[in-house]
Amino acid sequence: MFQVGVVRTFHAAALRQLTYFWPRVIGGDPPKVIESKLPLLADAFRLVRRAPDRAELRDVASEIEWAKATQIGPEDYAEAARKAGRTPPVPAEEVFRLFDAYERLRRERHLVDFETILELTAAVMTEHREVAAQIRQQYRYFVVDEYQDVNPLQKLLLDTWLGGRDDLCVVGDPNQTIYSFTGATPRYLTGFSVEHPEATVIRLVRDYRSTPQVVSLANRLIDRSKSPHRLTLVAQRPDGPEPGFTEYDDEQAEAAGVARAIRALVDGGVPAREIAVLFRVNAQSEAYEQALTTVGVPYLLRGADRFFERPEVRHAVVLLRGADRSAARDDEL
Repeated sequence: MFQVGVVRTFHAAALRQLTYFWPRVIGGDPPKVIESKLPLLADAFRLVRRAPDRAELRDVASEIEWAKATQIGPEDYAEAARKAGRTPPVPAEEVFRLFDAYERLRRERHLVDFETILELTAAVMTEHREVAAQIRQQYRYFVVDEYQDVNPLQKLLLDTWLGGRDDLCVVGDPNQTIYSFTGATPRYLTGFSVEHPEATVIRLVRDYRSTPQVVSLANRLIDRSKSPHRLTLVAQRPDGPEPGFTEYDDEQAEAAGVARAIRALVDGGVPAREIAVLFRVNAQSEAYEQALTTVGVPYLLRGADRFFERPEVRHAVVLLRGADRSAARDDEL
């Protein structure tokens, strides 16, 4: 008997299951998925009589994502943020009001965001045993990569999928948790052998991707962090240049500095296709797109939409065009 394997993200798998079972166990059409929180959050800003600012929109959206990923409701946000040592972009009471308004608007408009997809899938499986049985029969074994970046909501769904089984393999590095700002924690990885005492632990220390200079820098950083889970990595590639470090005052200055450095490299004969800019979240691409355009460097954006192709920007453009047409009609009158 052969097992058929599929590769999906938590959200893609959950959305597929939720969409399939919704008509059967809930009834009616499944809710529409919003690709970005920003347009709906902008409406929440207006609902609480606060003028939306793009920077605040993005930062408050991040706070809402953190809260939902860690299973914190609007009413508990202020206390949870204080305990977690978070610094809200606006007063915590304001985040509560915006979070609450966002959730009310989302439910009224029959919408789901990425976190709600996971919540609802876990809830449907918990409340409807026949759904859970069918999913668990279809998906027997699970492999989770980058396990150090799993957040409490994803862990809840994973446990619901497993249903008490231990047919699970995880891969990760507790020193590479990069999504802690959205609620991810390496505790699930570091405590895996406690949660699953029969698990086999294999430590991989050979680095086939990076040069010895990069690996050496990584080892020094990990040593300085005093992490209890330190592993000394061993490089397998030939030597390369020493990494450099530059600090900037803010995001805009950083983007401008990176663009100037790229312009200098291109002018010096380095092919543009050999230069890459990596950033943490897609929302940061706008600053680099503008900066590169300013210095006349062509670029290819991967893994994200160009600025004017983003849902929230298209939505804003539609509103602006509508306002312009309305103003033109008023002038005619």
